[in-house]
Amino acid sequence: MMATTEREVGRMQRAIEAAAGPCLMKPFDREALEQNLALLGLVV
Repeated sequence: MMATTEREVGRMQRAIEAAAGPCLMKPFDREALEQNLALLGLVV
């Protein structure tokens, strides 16, 4: 999972293609974090 302040779509796409996994853009809330952890199979 990648947490970033980056909002440029091209940069985020390159990170995803490099297998960064789910992306969280800062600031994020607990619900967004938990959803991304669930995508990775990590239960909170």
